[in-house]
Order: sequence, then C-alpha cells, then structure tokens
Amino acid sequence: MQQMEETCYSFVEALEEAEKRLTRILNGRCKIKVYNDLDEELICTIQEIEKEKFRKEFRYLRDELISRRCKKRLCLSNFRA
Repeated sequence: MQQMEETCYSFVEALEEAEKRLTRILNGRCKIKVYNDLDEELICTIQEIEKEKFRKEFRYLRDELISRRCKKRLCLSNFRA
C-alpha cells in the first residue's frame, strides 16, 4: 500500500499554486486577489462584473455592497485572466 505524502502549504504558497493551475487551465495568465475590505475601486469592479454576467434582478445594489463592508466573514476573491 502506497502512502500519500501530506503537504501543508502556507496561504501564499497555496495562492501561488492556485494561480499556476488556473493559468494552465484557462490558457492565460491568471492573478488571484483576496480582499478583506471593500474599497471604492473594488465596489466598482464588482458592479462591472455583475453588469456583464448577471441579470439586473440578481445584482447587488451599491448600498447593499457598502452595508456588507462592515460584516465579519466577508471574503472576496477576484480572478482575472
């Protein structure tokens, strides 16, 4: 029976590995950004993505995004290829 070797990655190492895999899968350079707060630029980015990808009734209103700014456990990931 072959034993699997367990590797414990740091967050930075795991992030870099995920970027490499996504770059390979998506056939283009991919950068992952992780945020723990919503600034004005990020709110605009979210709204741009939602405008392109979601019907109007499924989009967050600007006030909803701003209200989520103060909530704990907010995790945002932005994938760009």
